[in-house]
This record gives sequence, C-alpha cells and structure tokens, in this order.
Amino acid sequence: MTPNLAGRVMETSKKAVGLVSSFCLLALAACSGGGGGSGAALNAGTGSTSGNTTGNTSGNTSGNTTTTPTVSIGAPDHPNVATVDFHMGELAMKRHHPEEAAAQFRRVLESWEKSLGHDHPSLSAPLDGLGDALMAQHKPGEAAEYYARALIILKKAVGPDHPDTLRTQNLLDQARKFR
Repeated sequence: MTPNLAGRVMETSKKAVGLVSSFCLLALAACSGGGGGSGAALNAGTGSTSGNTTGNTSGNTSGNTTTTPTVSIGAPDHPNVATVDFHMGELAMKRHHPEEAAAQFRRVLESWEKSLGHDHPSLSAPLDGLGDALMAQHKPGEAAEYYARALIILKKAVGPDHPDTLRTQNLLDQARKFR
C-alpha cells in the first residue's frame, strides 16, 4: 500500500470511529427518551458536551437563532451509559487496543451487575468481551475465568446448544489450552 493511500485509509478509519461513537451516544439518548436529570448532554453537531441543556442557541447577524440539538445521556453510573461503554469496548478491540477495551468492559460489567444482578443473561456479552480483551493481552488464565462465568450464564439462559453458548464454550476451551 502506498504511503498516500495508507494515510487516506487511516484518516477515513479515524472519521468512521468518531461517527460510530457519536451515533452510539445519540442512539442511546433516543432509546432512553433523551432523559432529563443529571449528566452531560452531547452536542450532536460538534460532539462537545454541555451541562443539562436541551439545545444550544447561537445568534447570527440576521437576528435569527439556530438550535443545535443536544441529548442528555444520564448520570455516569446509569445502565444505559454502560451500553455506550460496551460499544466503545468493541471499537477499542477493533482498533487493537485490548487494554482500553478491558477497562470499558469492566465498567460495563460493574454497572450491569449493580442494576441487573450477577447472573443476568445480558452480562454474558461484557464477560465475553473482557475475555477477548484478556486473550489479546496474552492472559489466557484470566480470560478463562470470564469465559467460564459467561458460559454458566448462557447455559442457564439459552441452553447448551445455542450458538452463543457454543461460541463461548469454544473460547473457554481455547483459553484453557493456552494457559
């Protein structure tokens, strides 16, 4: 790949990650009803945050005002914020940043355990993600612990023959093999 082409590909990738991140935040706010309450609001036009606002207005020379929509995503410990963290963890894995991904997945796990309990089926996703991040860091022993927990949850929730259960079983087997 030529240096010029490689640079364009990298720049396009950076823009895509930024757009996906903004989309995740906006989708989260839409799903949660735009929320009021505490927490930061994302300015959809610039990606900047501002207090608990419902829109930024700016005057122009004609006297008209323009409203840039903002959305409130709630308090940092709100379970919906953890959904954004989960997707950011997935993005970090795609960008080959497993340490960053592991931190995101740990935050998700902590938040969802508080709000959903320790054996909720939704926990299998961040458990698998954390296992994947640890495998990418060459920590198969730690990864196996998270895969094993996800496997228990999945077997109980969807059964032993479900594709998600079989995938997690395979990941656990691989982690145990490389301990």
